[in-house]
Amino acid sequence: MESEIRRMGPFIEVMDAEGRRHLFRTSANVEISDTDLLRNESLITIGGRSFLVLRPYDEIVEALLEGVRT
Repeated sequence: MESEIRRMGPFIEVMDAEGRRHLFRTSANVEISDTDLLRNESLITIGGRSFLVLRPYDEIVEALLEGVRT
């Protein structure tokens, strides 16, 4: 199952590699890391909880920065 990511106002909804959905504020303390050499998976850590997302790092960062750039 491929992970999904979408912006919902001040929130980001992410579906992890196991199909679970996570919703967090774009202002949350979030850490995003590449997990593989192909750079098509990422690890997101929020508040001490980590989950694998089957999306590239750049795509997740773009969703977080959407609407922030001037």
